[in-house]
Amino acid sequence: MRPAREWIVLIILLLFLNWTYYGSYACLKEERDALLQIKAWFGPHRGNGLSSWVDKDDDADCCKWDSVTCNNTTKRVINSLGGVRDSKLGDLYLNTSLFRDLKELKSLDLSGNQLVCCSQGTGAFSLELRNLEILNLDTNHLNDNILPLLRGAHHSGPSI
Repeated sequence: MRPAREWIVLIILLLFLNWTYYGSYACLKEERDALLQIKAWFGPHRGNGLSSWVDKDDDADCCKWDSVTCNNTTKRVINSLGGVRDSKLGDLYLNTSLFRDLKELKSLDLSGNQLVCCSQGTGAFSLELRNLEILNLDTNHLNDNILPLLRGAHHSGPSI
């Protein structure tokens, strides 16, 4: 009888672990909210590639959105964006404050989004993303004014 009870305990434990892993399937609310703010910053919905970024309810899983990658275990956003804005919309002032809640972000691709830097009141704050390893700003309208904003991104600076 004892081995049967051990099997039952093992099965219950496995079911619990499975429920725990899949029970927290969605990204964090503050990260989802940050991504929705980034989508709004990018402009009109028809002019960006973020149509999957919708918050139908509080359980919307941003890990399933286009151009977003999450850590499989923690469900933290680790990769986001890249060439999602239509060039016909013109220049867009870089707003680094929008990325503050994406604390585990490892790769940020902002290439090809017609970004310019930086004016008063547009969120020109240091990009303080300690885990950022790759930052792609290619094919934008940036100059040396961006450099002070990148200093807080990583101890030795991200790969740009």
